Amino acid sequence: RPAEPLPLLRRLLRRIRRGRNAVRRLRLRLAIRRLTRVIRVIRRVLPRYGATPGLLRRYRQAHGYLGAAYQLRGNATRAKAAYAVMLSIDSRSRMGRLSSNR
Repeated sequence: RPAEPLPLLRRLLRRIRRGRNAVRRLRLRLAIRRLTRVIRVIRRVLPRYGATPGLLRRYRQAHGYLGAAYQLRGNATRAKAAYAVMLSIDSRSRMGRLSSNR
C-alpha cells in the first residue's frame, strides 16, 4: 500500500473546506472554482502517489460538494455527474448502498 502524502492531504482538506464554506454561503461560482481546482490537483498527483485511501477520500469529498454547488445553481446535469463520480469511488458509502439497491 502506498504511503499517504499527509502534508498534501492536509492542504487539500483546507481547500475542500473553503469550497464547502462557499457552498454554505451560497457563493456557488466561487465554490465551483475552488472545488474544481482541488479535483485538478488530485488528478495531477494520483500518478505520483497512487490511489491512496486519503487521496480517494478527498477526491470523493470534493466531488460531493461540487455536486451540491451545481445542484444549488440549478445545473442538474453537472450535479449528477459530480455525484456519480463521488459514488463510484467508494461503493461502501451509505449513499452507494442505497443507490445500488434499486
